[in-house]
Amino acid sequence: MNFQPACREKNQVSLFYKILVVYSILSLSLLITGYVYTNNLLYITFFILSLVVVAIYFYGVFEPSNNLFIKSLKGKDISPQEHFVLLRFDDGPDPNYTPRILDILKENKIQAIFAVTGENSLKYPHIIERIVKEKHILANHSYSHPYLISLYSFNKLHREIQRCNEVIEAKTRQKVKYYCPPMGHKSLALAKVLKKLNMSLLAWDLNTGDTRRGKEQIVNIIKDSIKAGDIVLFHDGIFKWTRQDREATVKSLEEIIIYLRNKNLVKEAE
Repeated sequence: MNFQPACREKNQVSLFYKILVVYSILSLSLLITGYVYTNNLLYITFFILSLVVVAIYFYGVFEPSNNLFIKSLKGKDISPQEHFVLLRFDDGPDPNYTPRILDILKENKIQAIFAVTGENSLKYPHIIERIVKEKHILANHSYSHPYLISLYSFNKLHREIQRCNEVIEAKTRQKVKYYCPPMGHKSLALAKVLKKLNMSLLAWDLNTGDTRRGKEQIVNIIKDSIKAGDIVLFHDGIFKWTRQDREATVKSLEEIIIYLRNKNLVKEAE
């Protein structure tokens, strides 16, 4: 399969900003009316409305697939053939697991997405070279994979993403088109940063949970939940607070590819 990356429409006013405008108008109306008519019920309504907006904001931050702040691209947005599944590997490159995964993909003629960090790319540039040589998509996964990245200011977030871009582009001479946020967390600042960097946000459709699950569990998640056109999330790198090896990921991959091929959900690369 040859990917035809396409940056979709960007720079639109986010849905959350539209919600804020509606909220502001309603809130001002409620407060003025409550003051004029000394109606405590209107103040209570304002308070409840505020809680709803806060809840919507946190949903926008922590739910990877939503489009509240910025359009999240899925498999059907970047693959020329929507029927096929795309495999995505985050947090690498890793010297132990990424080459083994690349070997399996090469043997099966499968192209995938590798969302790499700047720090690991600096440590293992030869793996980055191999990923590009074997025609996989390289995506930005931030420079240092900070767990509180959704709280970063515009400037701090811009530095984090741009620094990773610089590391990748210095080695590959290719512009990085996609950003895959750590944990899938987003923010209003992120929407502005990606607009400035002319990048698209790439999400996933199915998370295998391989940072905490064993081989059989990973395979069963695929068999139970996979759909045509999905981007399936795996991890080839290791970070704190996760399982400290990726043996289950590597060992499950062959069986998963066989299953997907039997279901006509993957196509061999040309």
